[in-house]
Parts: sequence; structure tokens; C-alpha cells
Amino acid sequence: MSAIVRIAAVTVDAEPFTLRIRWRTGDESRVDVSGLVNRFRAYAPLEADIKTGLADVAAGRIKKFDRDKIIARGKKLLATRNRQFD
Repeated sequence: MSAIVRIAAVTVDAEPFTLRIRWRTGDESRVDVSGLVNRFRAYAPLEADIKTGLADVAAGRIKKFDRDKIIARGKKLLATRNRQFD
């Protein structure tokens, strides 16, 4: 069974989105993390929406979820829309 090789240090490499890893054995590796960074950039708008929502909750701008009130409003809007086509 092989021993687990542990990381001794991680530093930023000269190349963008690249890390240099020094292992306890003395070996060094370069790891390109650009794929990970780019993959998570797609979530930036979602993160912004979450932060906005949390700020709204903290500021008291969010009302308690009322299912019955939402259904009643939807029925009212639907009835108004349907009357336009009569």
C-alpha cells in the first residue's frame, strides 16, 4: 500500500489561474485551475441574486409566503384577463 503524499506548500504561479504545489517529498507540481474558475463564473449571477434576496430579507422587504393569497391573486388576474377576450 502506498503512503499518502501530503502537500507542504501551495503558492500562486506566474501564469494566471495556476498554482504551484510543493509536496513533502520535495517534488513540485503546477496545477491549472482555470477550468474550475471558469466553471464557477456561470454561478455569479445566481450568487448576486442570492445576496440581493438575503439583503431584502435583512431589510424587512420580504413578506411571509402566503400561498392562499398568491392563489387568490392569480385567480383574480386570470379572471380579468379572460374578461378581455369576451
